[in-house]
Amino acid sequence: MLEGLVIAAALAIAGGAVLTELARTRTAVADLPGADQHRPDQVSPALVNLAVTRCAPSAAAYYATILDLAARGFLAVRRSPRSGPGALHVGLAEPPAAAPPLNGYERQVLGDMRARLEDTGGAPFEAVAQACTVVVHGTWAPFVAGLGAAARRQGICRPLLPATRRTALRACAITAVIGPAAFIADHLAHPAGLAEPAVTGLAAGVLFWVALGWLSRHDRLTAAGAALAGRGKRDRSALAASVASWADPDDPAPRALRRRALAVAAGVPQAVPGPPLPAARRRARSSARRPDGKQRPAEAWSSFSGSWRRVRIESGERLGMASGFALLGGAAWLGLISYAVSIPGGTGPLPALLAGGAMLAAGLGVRRLIMMSALPRTASFQGQVIARWHEESDAENASSPVPFIAVDDGQRGWTFTGGELFSRVALGDLATVTVNPRTRNLLSLTVTGRPRADAAAGHEPGSL
Repeated sequence: MLEGLVIAAALAIAGGAVLTELARTRTAVADLPGADQHRPDQVSPALVNLAVTRCAPSAAAYYATILDLAARGFLAVRRSPRSGPGALHVGLAEPPAAAPPLNGYERQVLGDMRARLEDTGGAPFEAVAQACTVVVHGTWAPFVAGLGAAARRQGICRPLLPATRRTALRACAITAVIGPAAFIADHLAHPAGLAEPAVTGLAAGVLFWVALGWLSRHDRLTAAGAALAGRGKRDRSALAASVASWADPDDPAPRALRRRALAVAAGVPQAVPGPPLPAARRRARSSARRPDGKQRPAEAWSSFSGSWRRVRIESGERLGMASGFALLGGAAWLGLISYAVSIPGGTGPLPALLAGGAMLAAGLGVRRLIMMSALPRTASFQGQVIARWHEESDAENASSPVPFIAVDDGQRGWTFTGGELFSRVALGDLATVTVNPRTRNLLSLTVTGRPRADAAAGHEPGSL
């Protein structure tokens, strides 16, 4: 059966490759709309990043869009002396008169900035840029969708498999070929029966259509996009040398911001605004990878205490009093084993070691119970939502993403879970939270205020 699955997978992959190659449109660069304008200095930095990363943009595209909006006057940028050299402070600005219309993904980023800055007056660049990594589904996903739509409109990329009648007919024809081919190949390897070859043929067809579903959700560069990517990669070393030679790396002039945005989009780590870091961390900050919405952020920025600061996001629910009783139960079990071992052999090293472990576990259990008893059963605090993400479930029978949020109480980040809760809160929401401090279990959460950009859209605070 394993050989049959290998045959089915190989034929499905081959069929997908053939269909992708047949769908390739061989168009000259000059024949594409606006192809003569596809140069890094004449397109959005986010589109440069999309081209350089072969239609898989990194978080640098979001960072570069913020800098580009500042260079065009939609955001205000100044030096941030408190954060040291290399840092920038971002604030809101009046839209410039007679400015050309923004693309959809640029309008979204500008809306994200307004939501973060309307009530705070300004923030470090890292704080506003982090929105795409701590709220992947609400910030990064729509940004990438809008960026991809703009790239397709401008002829920079196109779907791997265009949704056309020709593509559907070719897919059906390839299915009609790989199914019997898988049957024949497996039957030659196992001539004893027909059941296993039939299953192999069916599996080849199913795997082929699964592969088509994956391919249909991805784009490829056009000839113009490949030319733009080539120019961007050739300019990267020049931009890196330019960044290293800057006399004033924090220059807020529009021309300097535009140059910095292009450097960030091209993947130059030193161009990302922020305090100086070791080389390894600086490369990580340049965001060579896409934001991951299924991983708990280690920390997030918060303005809840009145000034922007990093907040460590702690783990979620715990056992509380049950952990103390578990330790006492373990101590009793070790004591019983120690007694049983000492009966035939008397006092010896092993019974003494087990007895010592039992006494240690009992002491830790009593200490845990005393600590938990000193905490109240309920406590309420005011906080701010600083992150939203998903994690894979550890359930044995199913694997599904579990939603989480993090709330800053002014000292630390609390972690809570719940699908309804996740859907009702947004980044920056203010909330009244009631918890059980012993277990860190959420009892209730009421949204008391939220960023003005969301409020203008008609969202109302709710409670759980």
